[in-house]
Amino acid sequence: LDVVCKLADHIDRVFGPGEEQLHGYPGHPEIELALMRLYDVTQEPRYLALVKYFIDTRGTQPHFYDIEYEKRGRTSYWNTYGPAWMVKDKAYSQAHQPL
Repeated sequence: LDVVCKLADHIDRVFGPGEEQLHGYPGHPEIELALMRLYDVTQEPRYLALVKYFIDTRGTQPHFYDIEYEKRGRTSYWNTYGPAWMVKDKAYSQAHQPL
């Protein structure tokens, strides 16, 4: 549990509405389920707030994937399905529209 909490704390420091944070969300939405389960066990309110942030931010404009793609010089680390597939196929990561 300590290891999982350290990882969740790191994610909470990296992502969020703060000035020094990434204003986006991970590529796959199952993190919200994992954070909710962690919140259920720990009752740490930051985990619940991070879930809400990810849900409220996913699929909004300007689109996080587009911003990151431009920031990285229009390059992608994972070209398995063709260049910039997460930018082109936002429905794959359930980020094509707000919840």
